[in-house]
Amino acid sequence: ERIARDLHDRVIQRVFAVGLTLQEATRLSDVDQIVTRVDQAVDDLDATISEIRTTIYELGASALPGGLRRSVLELAAELAPLLGARAEVTFHGPIDNVVPQRTADNLLAVLREALTNAGGHARATRFVVTLSVTDQVTLEVTDNGVGVELPPARREGLGLVNLRKRAEQLHGDFEVMPLDAGGTRVS
Repeated sequence: ERIARDLHDRVIQRVFAVGLTLQEATRLSDVDQIVTRVDQAVDDLDATISEIRTTIYELGASALPGGLRRSVLELAAELAPLLGARAEVTFHGPIDNVVPQRTADNLLAVLREALTNAGGHARATRFVVTLSVTDQVTLEVTDNGVGVELPPARREGLGLVNLRKRAEQLHGDFEVMPLDAGGTRVS
């Protein structure tokens, strides 16, 4: 609540300052000075919008203590004894700022299932997790195990069916691919 109040106060102050800048521009006669003031006002509004978005995302991400990034790292550490190795984890993009809670919850469940499958069924010794946020969220888990023999469509094992359903519920895609050099990639 304090964060929201502080943001409210800062936004009000910035918008007021932009209003003053634009009022001053109406009193100027030099076109170059007017353009400079309007450009400054646009830049100030852009900065304010950016701050609002960042704060909103931070407030929304608070449901996972420490954020999604920390939760992924903690899950990788928790599963390390079962896997026999700690997964290598890489992040790209604003992981903690833009991933909605529902998506984060599903990503963690998918990650747990993918790593558990790789460790239990594929006899893998190396696990790589990549979580990327651009205009979409992508989770990839690769391993160096014996690979996966994919059954005919819609006759997947229960774990793969659950992973596919999670992706589809979020309007996403689910893919399991054997790697040429051995191992599997789940995306």
